[in-house]
Amino acid sequence: YSEASDYYQSKISGCLSGQLEKNVSYNEEFYKNLKIFKKAVKSSPEIPTNYKAIGDFYYCKERKIKALDWYMEGIKSNPGYNYKNQNMNYLRLRNLIKRTQNRTIEKRYKEFIDNLEDEYPEEAKRLTKKGPDISDWIKSDLNRIVQTVEESDSNLMLLNYHPIPPPTN
Repeated sequence: YSEASDYYQSKISGCLSGQLEKNVSYNEEFYKNLKIFKKAVKSSPEIPTNYKAIGDFYYCKERKIKALDWYMEGIKSNPGYNYKNQNMNYLRLRNLIKRTQNRTIEKRYKEFIDNLEDEYPEEAKRLTKKGPDISDWIKSDLNRIVQTVEESDSNLMLLNYHPIPPPTN
C-alpha cells in the first residue's frame, strides 16, 4: 500500500493540478497501483480516501464517468467522515462537475444529490452550497490594503513572483 501511495503522490496528484507529468503512462505499473487501492476499498470500505484515490486514477485517464462513480461511492461509504474535517470526495466531485460538460455526468450527479438529500441532508449541502466567491475575498483584501496604506501615509510596492515549478525526478 505504501508503494501505491508513493506512486499516487508522485504521478497522479500532478494530473489533478493540471500538470500531468509526461512520464505518467498507463502501463502495468499504473494498473498495479490502481488494483492496490481497490483492494484497500474491499478491506476497509468505510475509509473514503481510497475511493478518492481510485477516482483520481480514472480522472487522470480521462474516464470521467468512472471517476464520478468512485467519488460518489466514497461519499456513500461514509457520508459524515471527518478525518481532518475532510472527505475529499466531496471536493473532487464538485470539481469534476465544474470542469466537465457532460449531460450523463450532470444527470447522475443530480440524481446522486437527490438520493443523498433523502438520507443525509447535511452532507448533501456540502455538494450544493455555494461558497463565497474568491474574487470577493481578493477585492476585500485589496480594499483593506489600500485603506491601510492611505491611513498610514506610506507607499506600497507590489511584486509578482514567477511560479515555482514542481520538482522533477
